[in-house]
Amino acid sequence: MSWRETLFVWKGEGSFHEQNNNMKWEGKWCVTEQPDVKHFPTENEFNKSKMLFSVSSKYNEENKQHQLDMLGKGWLLDDMEYHSDTKHTLKLYDTKISGQYIVFAKGNNDFSNFISIGLLEKNKDNKNIFTMTLARRYLEEDDERIMWSLKKLNYLYIKYMPEDKSVPIDYNHPLFHLSLNKKDILKLNNNSNNNNNNSDQQKKKKKRDSSEISSSNDTKNNDGNSTSTTANGNNNGNNSNKKKKM
Repeated sequence: MSWRETLFVWKGEGSFHEQNNNMKWEGKWCVTEQPDVKHFPTENEFNKSKMLFSVSSKYNEENKQHQLDMLGKGWLLDDMEYHSDTKHTLKLYDTKISGQYIVFAKGNNDFSNFISIGLLEKNKDNKNIFTMTLARRYLEEDDERIMWSLKKLNYLYIKYMPEDKSVPIDYNHPLFHLSLNKKDILKLNNNSNNNNNNSDQQKKKKKRDSSEISSSNDTKNNDGNSTSTTANGNNNGNNSNKKKKM
């Protein structure tokens, strides 16, 4: 069994510091090999975990992109030493619920490339304090998702949400399965490309139809102008003859 079958779930409290535009997030991480509701790490498991993490980022509340590059101390492993990511970028997307964001992330470290999905919820009494849960999936070296943007992850996640949307985050979404389920991922990607192609084709057809209509109208106008011109030509000829006679 590949170690990549393990989903690493980070959960902790964080805070925004407006004076220096700094965000800090600290907590613990647990693992699960079945990221459904039934097997998702419980609060008790997080409390017992000795695997700590502490990361931070520069943050600007006015930045509509809500994109963060996470740095900081890093995270503990079984050797009880802190390790850090080479790159770890988060992007927050507003939900319909005030103070709640869906979080998508991607990055890499000495072990592999990864993508993540999670939820950030701001404290109701203090918007500068929040709780965030982020589940990390490490990818195979040839996994296509490595090259995907956070925008694309968000688009495909929203587009292929299950019918039951009672849970704000579906950690078992096929988009975040291990690459052994690559058919699901490629299907999502191909559907996305097909939809884009269909959209482009529809735009081209609409433009072509519009052009044909315009061309048809021009033909009609030209026919009308031709008839008019012939009449005018005859009139002009008669006028010319009249002038000569005069």
